[in-house]
Amino acid sequence: MPPYILEKWPDDAGGRKLATAKAILLKCLAGDCSAAVAHVALVEAAREADIFIETTPCPPATGKLERWGKSKARRPT
Repeated sequence: MPPYILEKWPDDAGGRKLATAKAILLKCLAGDCSAAVAHVALVEAAREADIFIETTPCPPATGKLERWGKSKARRPT
């Protein structure tokens, strides 16, 4: 379990979602769930405690490499 959730979590911010997040994190450490599930639980607990900082999400990946302004090489005629 991450030390933050055990040592630095605000004392007055404990709630139902924090208890759920701790249980899910322990299951993930045991290999019984995915990291994505633990991430969602931790974020929800942080939102409940009003300590979550919203960040700008990255745009979805398209699977295509960007050419950074370069055009295709032209064949000599």
